[in-house]
Amino acid sequence: MISNDDIKKLGEVLATKEDVKGLATKGQITGLETHMNELARDVVRIEGELKKEIGDVKEQVKQIPTRDELPALFEKSFEFATLKAEHERMKKIIREKLQVEV
Repeated sequence: MISNDDIKKLGEVLATKEDVKGLATKGQITGLETHMNELARDVVRIEGELKKEIGDVKEQVKQIPTRDELPALFEKSFEFATLKAEHERMKKIIREKLQVEV
């Protein structure tokens, strides 16, 4: 038979009605599970978007001239500017001498 001492020991080990009141119900746990699944889908979607954007940034960085390529790029830019200035000078001479718009 169970004695009063046994009941006291069980009371110390087992949860009482008051102890269980603060715990989540099955419905609350199901709602939480649904919410977590939605969050997981959002994380996967955002991860895909970030991977695409990182890939785009990598491609853009590849197009930036390196330190070794810059002098040649500046040289080409200078040559272009020189040719453009010479072309404008020749147009001016033609316009003045022949009085023709070029």
